[in-house]
Amino acid sequence: NIAACFLKLRDPSAVIYATHQVLISQPSNIKALYRQALAHVQLEESEGSVHLDTALKLVKQALNLDPRNKEVRDTYKRIVDTRDSQDNRDKSQFGGMFGRGELYDKDIITESEDRGVPPGCVERNGLYYDSETGRLMI
Repeated sequence: NIAACFLKLRDPSAVIYATHQVLISQPSNIKALYRQALAHVQLEESEGSVHLDTALKLVKQALNLDPRNKEVRDTYKRIVDTRDSQDNRDKSQFGGMFGRGELYDKDIITESEDRGVPPGCVERNGLYYDSETGRLMI
């Protein structure tokens, strides 16, 4: 019940702490899993998407325990929709950023890997060099 109060007060850290205490002794407590998921959704609003993955995991656990719980099902759908829209925004914002060029010659790296050269290294004249910095590896 205290976790529900902290949710209304928008204190997600306190919710996570309170529900964690419950889950230590009752790992299948649906209310604790659900409220902790809601706390992570609140954290996502202020800190970013890493909390959505945690919220989704917690809601899935609650759904596995009680698949007919409408509140949990609705929250699951809302989290998935939020994550999908965020993924689409990220793709449109950062989509072309990483495909514009290479820092090293991929053919040399591929040849080196085929000959058993350690990952991240390039072989030249029997010596191994770091493929990113070009420094000699010892």
